[in-house]
Amino acid sequence: MAGEELAGSKDNLIKQYPQNFQYISGIAGQIGWLVVNSLPIDYWQKYLAEVMTVDAGKVTDMAKAYLHPDALLIVVMGDRAQVEAGLRGLGLGEIVAIDAAGL
Repeated sequence: MAGEELAGSKDNLIKQYPQNFQYISGIAGQIGWLVVNSLPIDYWQKYLAEVMTVDAGKVTDMAKAYLHPDALLIVVMGDRAQVEAGLRGLGLGEIVAIDAAGL
């Protein structure tokens, strides 16, 4: 992940953080998140500091651990006549075309 992209992502998470607790419903949702995910009660107190520690190496490690390109499904929308040849040239695997009617 490029430095600017990582910095922007972290900045967005930090700026959006307070909105999660703006209303009672948001607070309840965040408490529910802790329970559903078996997180410690102080998770949200440490969250911003943890976000700040994320670096490109951690992002790469997590991507390698959890993203498996061979199991991904890529959806492309557009004019088939214009995009199909380019997609085939990438050699990403089988191309299945579905029209607006789902056929």
